[in-house]
Amino acid sequence: MVVMVSERFKANRTLGLVRLWRFLGVPFYPTVSRFSRPGSYTSNLTDWARRRLWDAYRSSTLRTYEVLGERVDEWEAYYAAHNLSALPLVR
Repeated sequence: MVVMVSERFKANRTLGLVRLWRFLGVPFYPTVSRFSRPGSYTSNLTDWARRRLWDAYRSSTLRTYEVLGERVDEWEAYYAAHNLSALPLVR
């Protein structure tokens, strides 16, 4: 199984593609990596909506951390920046 954190992939697409291609067992071939996000967000979430989404997905986020064996620092930084409660550490 390969799990890719989108924030890390966007920060270094070449490394992300190398990792993906290695997982698939195919040789890496440099490609033009142009990505678009149709329907990209143009406004920020309200605090209420952010909190509701955090509450709704907290348990699945914890399960993801358990599968990975670590927390995703990029997500934790987002939670901290928006004053959301810190999730417990993965044991």
